[in-house]
Amino acid sequence: MSPQVDLGEKEAAKLQKYLSGKGRLLLFFDPTTTPLPRWKSLASKAQIQLLDGVVLEFDKDKMYSKPQYFIGELGDTSRQSLLRGVNASVIFPNATPLLLASAEKSALQVTPLFETSPLSRSVAQGRVVRELSQGPFVIAAAVERKTGSPMRAVVVGNAAFATDVAFNQFGNASFFLSAINWVVGNDVLVSIPPKPPVTNSLSAGEVTRKFAVLISLLALPLGLLLLGTVVWWKRR
Repeated sequence: MSPQVDLGEKEAAKLQKYLSGKGRLLLFFDPTTTPLPRWKSLASKAQIQLLDGVVLEFDKDKMYSKPQYFIGELGDTSRQSLLRGVNASVIFPNATPLLLASAEKSALQVTPLFETSPLSRSVAQGRVVRELSQGPFVIAAAVERKTGSPMRAVVVGNAAFATDVAFNQFGNASFFLSAINWVVGNDVLVSIPPKPPVTNSLSAGEVTRKFAVLISLLALPLGLLLLGTVVWWKRR
């Protein structure tokens, strides 16, 4: 879902015109070394600055297993109606840093949805790790124009959160669906978050596992053999 190549000139013009009117857009950007000047220009029309590099989060409360995995905590959901449909924190693996542009003279209302800590850093991709800038960064933001031509957009510095295994982890699926419903104007569906999945697991110690193996491989076959022998003996 993340752009792999830059927009063509005509494509960029059409999308910018669409966004200037009653546009409804979801923009997801994974880190890339491919230049994307027209995609960056499109994001800037929504008052979002798309930065280079990958976010590393060093705040342990916002880091999931390693610095490349940022945990987006919900916090106060009343600040943006989109968040009411999210049922848990969202995991963003390998995120692109975003910054909000100054909106003093803009008709757009831009609300950050998830932000990194001041301990976060953005680093250049490649064999040599090079720090580019210091956090905090915005990872996801909602953009809305209420006056004139109404417009809505959600810009996320990550697309991997909605793919493969990550989609079913934490609140990733609910955030993705809530973003879609909010962008297209289904605010009623946004206010009804899906229930978090219930996972039942059984933890067994080493002794218990050995006992289970002994029962399944020895006790049960021997029991069936003994039962069959008894039945055969009675029917002789």
